[in-house]
Amino acid sequence: MSESIHQKDNEQDSRLSYLESKIESYREKMMAVQQQLNNCPKGDDLDRLYSDIDKLETRVKELDSELRGRIRKNEIWIAGAGAVIASITTIAGIVISPEVKEVKNGSNGSTQQEVVLQLPRSRN
Repeated sequence: MSESIHQKDNEQDSRLSYLESKIESYREKMMAVQQQLNNCPKGDDLDRLYSDIDKLETRVKELDSELRGRIRKNEIWIAGAGAVIASITTIAGIVISPEVKEVKNGSNGSTQQEVVLQLPRSRN
């Protein structure tokens, strides 16, 4: 009987040491979690973070509208430059067209068909 008591005592000791190691492990994990919680931003810090995020969103919107405005100005400038080039080309075509006369078969006359006389060849 004394052996069974010693055996039970040994079993209880081993279980007790196992449980103590588990408790210590859980205690260390709890301390680590507590440390992480202490490092988390508090209420005031969160308000400051949200405020910073709002400021950044506002700045991004401002930059976006500025960029879109610049793009619109460039589009208007390019369209204006295209209109100027087209009008200059049209005016140049109108100014030059009377000076250009149709030259056909060496004549500067009208576009009517000309009759060419063919003389017989002299035979020698």
